Amino acid sequence: MEKLDKIGAGNNQPLPKQTKPVVASQLNNVIEKVNTLVDNLVEFDSTTSNTYTLKLTDANKYISIDNSGAITVTIPTNDSVQFPIGATITLEQTGAGQITVEGDTGVTVTGNLLSIAQYSILILIKKTTDTWNCIGGTV
Repeated sequence: MEKLDKIGAGNNQPLPKQTKPVVASQLNNVIEKVNTLVDNLVEFDSTTSNTYTLKLTDANKYISIDNSGAITVTIPTNDSVQFPIGATITLEQTGAGQITVEGDTGVTVTGNLLSIAQYSILILIKKTTDTWNCIGGTV
């Protein structure tokens, strides 16, 4: 059976799922799973600042940065802000000002740390406790 058929988007009808009622003792597990799904959705935010230090609520967000001058985005240490391993943050240069990504003292950022031009995108991914990768920029 094709993957698309399993969700009803293919040519074949999906197989009916067997469901069972949720009892009160299982409710917390269901709520926890729903919260995890919601937490993984991408949210949008914006700033016009020429300096910006990432905060925990930026995890898995798409942040547009609109400034005519140069912008510095700082990734704080894990001691300051405990982003989970695998957290991603997308930055878009919506103004003329080029984005430079830098790590706070003790944070290693690998990759291309400068946005290329207006409307270019940088993606930050936390790899280990104080190591991040920056994808999409220029040297």
